[in-house]
Amino acid sequence: MSELSEKVFRHLGGRTAELALELFDMPAEPVALLRTEVVAYNVKVRDTAVRSTTIDYSTAQGIGKGCMVLLELADDADAVTRALIQVACRYFVLEEDGGRDLHAPLGFDDDAEVFNAVANHIGRPDLIVSLD
Repeated sequence: MSELSEKVFRHLGGRTAELALELFDMPAEPVALLRTEVVAYNVKVRDTAVRSTTIDYSTAQGIGKGCMVLLELADDADAVTRALIQVACRYFVLEEDGGRDLHAPLGFDDDAEVFNAVANHIGRPDLIVSLD
């Protein structure tokens, strides 16, 4: 855990912050692997949303699209920025994180909070996902 990761994620509080900090400390994964995981999870969310009215599909779509934009930046990013991008993507694809993504109306709110913290920190506030 670094001072930077504390600064970016600690304000999220609870299990969300703990998990984001754990993910920050994980070894770097290839961008291609992260991209594949995000695409596969987007498909899973879409397919589940067709059968369920409890999923906040618009929030999930915003996070998924935003992760894909961040991954485009990852190849040329420094190690810290790349680690932050990995946290946003990895947190998104975890079904059982701070919230139960596919089983609760607010299941993606914690994912959006992590994503938004990363987007804001790396200077991409245009990607922030609204939780209104």
